[in-house]
Amino acid sequence: MFFSKAYAEGAARQGTDVLMSVLPFLLIFVVMYFLMIRPQQKKTTLHQKFISGLKKGDRVVTNAGIVGTISKVKETEVNLDIADNTTITILKNSVAADYAPIAGAPAEKAKEAQASTGSKWGKHAKRKK
Repeated sequence: MFFSKAYAEGAARQGTDVLMSVLPFLLIFVVMYFLMIRPQQKKTTLHQKFISGLKKGDRVVTNAGIVGTISKVKETEVNLDIADNTTITILKNSVAADYAPIAGAPAEKAKEAQASTGSKWGKHAKRKK
């Protein structure tokens, strides 16, 4: 009889040991879900809403970095005007975001310098006497 009680106590401890060894993996999965999976799902949902709201005249940038204005929207494709008389057809999913130039970018600084000095070289322009 003494041996059967010891065997029974060992079995009860083994069940809690399995639970304690699985618990850290469950906690890691929960943390990864909230730190990685859920934010990516939100980002994907926002991008799908953006793609469905594309319309003619929107200025966008593609995943490849091409900036243009939408001239025609089809079911899965978009015609993008990237220069005078230059139109490309791309998939809607390759549109990354709206294009808004960054304030203080080099191109804008050059325009400001040209406006203030009358020269495209800004304050470094040589003036004729």
